[in-house]
Amino acid sequence: MTLSDYFVPAYFAATISISCLIALLVLISGIRQQRTEYNVLAILSSLVALYQYMSMRYHLSTDVDTALYWLNLQTYVVICLRPIYFYAFARWARLPNLNIWTAVIGAASFILVLVNFFSEYTMRFSAIDELRMVELWNGESIGLLSGPSSAAGVLAHVLSAFVLVLMVFTARRFFRTGNKRLAILLAAVLVFQFVASFASYLIDEGILNFIYLAVLPLIALNVGVCALAAYEFRNQASRYDQLHAKTEALEHAISELAKGANISQRDNYYYQMLKGLYELTGAAYIFIGLKDTQTNDAIVNVKAVIHNGVEVDNFSYALKDTPCENVFNFDTCVYRTGVQSQFPKDEMLVDMHIDGYVGTPLIAADGELIGLLVMLDVKPLKLDNQILEAMKIFASRACSEIQRDAVEQKLRHMAYVDHASGLANKARLFEVLNDTFSQREQDQYEALLMLIDIDRFTQINSDFGYDAGEHVLLELGTRLNHYKHDNVFFARSGADEFAAVFYRTEAESNAFLEQQWESIRTILRRPIHVDSQSIRVDFSVGAVMFPQQTGRKYDVIQCAESALLQAKQKGRGTAVMFEMQLLDLIERRQHIDSQLRAALYDDAQLSMAYQPKTDQHGHLLAVEALLRWHHPQLGNVRPDEFIPIAERTELIVDLGDWVIKTVCAQLCQWKDEGFACKVAINISAAQFLRRDFADFVFEQLTAFGLQPHDIELEITEYGLLNDVERAIETLRALRNGGVTIALDDFGTGYSSLSYLRELPLDVLKIDKSFVDKINEDSAAQLIKTIIAIGQQQSLTIVAEGTETKEQVQLLAKMGCDSFQGYYFSKPIDGKAIPGWKFEQVG
Repeated sequence: MTLSDYFVPAYFAATISISCLIALLVLISGIRQQRTEYNVLAILSSLVALYQYMSMRYHLSTDVDTALYWLNLQTYVVICLRPIYFYAFARWARLPNLNIWTAVIGAASFILVLVNFFSEYTMRFSAIDELRMVELWNGESIGLLSGPSSAAGVLAHVLSAFVLVLMVFTARRFFRTGNKRLAILLAAVLVFQFVASFASYLIDEGILNFIYLAVLPLIALNVGVCALAAYEFRNQASRYDQLHAKTEALEHAISELAKGANISQRDNYYYQMLKGLYELTGAAYIFIGLKDTQTNDAIVNVKAVIHNGVEVDNFSYALKDTPCENVFNFDTCVYRTGVQSQFPKDEMLVDMHIDGYVGTPLIAADGELIGLLVMLDVKPLKLDNQILEAMKIFASRACSEIQRDAVEQKLRHMAYVDHASGLANKARLFEVLNDTFSQREQDQYEALLMLIDIDRFTQINSDFGYDAGEHVLLELGTRLNHYKHDNVFFARSGADEFAAVFYRTEAESNAFLEQQWESIRTILRRPIHVDSQSIRVDFSVGAVMFPQQTGRKYDVIQCAESALLQAKQKGRGTAVMFEMQLLDLIERRQHIDSQLRAALYDDAQLSMAYQPKTDQHGHLLAVEALLRWHHPQLGNVRPDEFIPIAERTELIVDLGDWVIKTVCAQLCQWKDEGFACKVAINISAAQFLRRDFADFVFEQLTAFGLQPHDIELEITEYGLLNDVERAIETLRALRNGGVTIALDDFGTGYSSLSYLRELPLDVLKIDKSFVDKINEDSAAQLIKTIIAIGQQQSLTIVAEGTETKEQVQLLAKMGCDSFQGYYFSKPIDGKAIPGWKFEQVG
């Protein structure tokens, strides 16, 4: 048994494989080179492969119906091949009247498609006599339908002949336009195709007993095109190598200009660049100028300039009536001589006796023109292409450096500046403290950290509104910035807290603190005017001398915070210097932190309690999950002690994740017991602003077989305002996924009401501090305002800390929906929740 015994399947398998491979190669080439004709050739090769497959199925058919089915499909492919075949090469050759001829062939092909569709058998035959099994030279048998030819079949062959004639003109066009290799290839294929088409005609007439070879010339043509394309690619690679060699020569010529590329200070880099250009050209003046974006006037601010290779002072000038005005139209302008006569109103050219000028625009990656690189000379400029190319290269490099400067400054501003106050932020404060601590250890001097906390800042938000609170922060930041001098650094270290670092102190600690604080306090306590209102603020201060009072730089802020806490406990409005006995408090915090980390891995210590949320009649609506910690030695540690400690470190994130998993497990258990109840979970700012937070929540819900509506996430205003844009993005992802979102402790934070309108929320929680004072007019009015805001935004209103029946009645009358507090229930164990019922006292 030899390959010749399987000639028919082997022939078709080979031609189909070759056509598919050619289609893939040509398509890749078409995409890479953005050449439409290659893409059309890929379609053509795909149709050829399809034709061959259908021809194979036709010839291997053993009954009339099957053979007729595949011959009919083959006919459709043949009809579609003609216009694509013509269009691919005619477009490549840019044949005149291409669209007209394509339309003619396309219209004729469409008519043939319709004729074939409505033919009883296929348009090739008017009737089918039989399926003849014809034996080939090797003994193989193939099927061929026989029957009288139809007029449509003859017309199809005529159309093929017409396309061949047009392809002859296409080959002639290739030859005349210089693409002789492709012209010869196409001409040879056309001869081959004429023979193959005639053979197909003889097969249809029953004169020739053989397989269809009509597309074999097209396969040969596509193989030839691939070979020519490979040859063309090789020539392009060769031209690229030549261009690369030329580029290397140019870079070598300007290598001295670029030797300042690794200098860390950007200004030096710009001057090194200009000096390199000077050494190459000897031009009298060379400068880099930037477009002034601060004014509406067309002004250039020179960033770096040299005169005869020496740095000189920068300057600014107006663009109007200067050659630079043309450069700012995105054009490289070259005036080898006589530039003064071209621009007689340019006084700078006259004063500097300039004769030659060349300017190149600095264009950013986004297409924006940001400046220009200019070369001036008092004599005619001798410029060749190499120098002009060097100008463009350096303009591009200068533009990259300028953009990098801008990005670095923007990132540094974003990373180290607090937008609300205009001061440095906490991240920058940590850097300054770290550097100052190390420096003071070396020079034996002391530094002072002062934490300045705004007393009763929450009351300012309550009495005057959140916008007024933001204005206060901005005004205080502005005053501190004006007070700033070489020996002091200011930052915003917390929501209502500022920090001052005095780098060198020689006076006794308390005396120095009193002296500096009185000076700062004088400017900070001046009234702050918001519209027609005057706001007065006072402050509590905690301070520490370091490194004298702290053994480690990591303790500096903790020591100052301990002193600040003591100042607040003394009645506010005071300044307290850190004392060593406060170290006990710090050690307690550190002990709590270490023990809490261990508790995360001890199931016996951490647990969850659940406090019911009800309507005014005590009907259970939901519960809030509250973390509890019972330490073997410390006993029950209050959440208001260990939660703030966890929030100072990344531990709060792990703790929050533990809470979510534990609550999901409890919900799952309740559902197994036939009890369903929504659970609210408190989320910390650090946990919420984690980029994968939403994904983590949905993963846990899926893992425990829960639905998103089973939980409610409670976020504080402070947690949202750390990064408003990311917060909104995360909230939308959670809420769109079905999770209920609640804003906790509303009214105690520092947000603007404008943020509230942007936040995707479901629930608004009134803080207990307002509920406690509901009998006071100011608190009652504020509660009414909060409820009105929530109702206007269709939010559910929950009042926290409701402890009396009177509070519940007043809140319900104001429009409050839900209630949570000791009046209804204290937090209880999860096992008791399914059977819980409100038991009214008295």
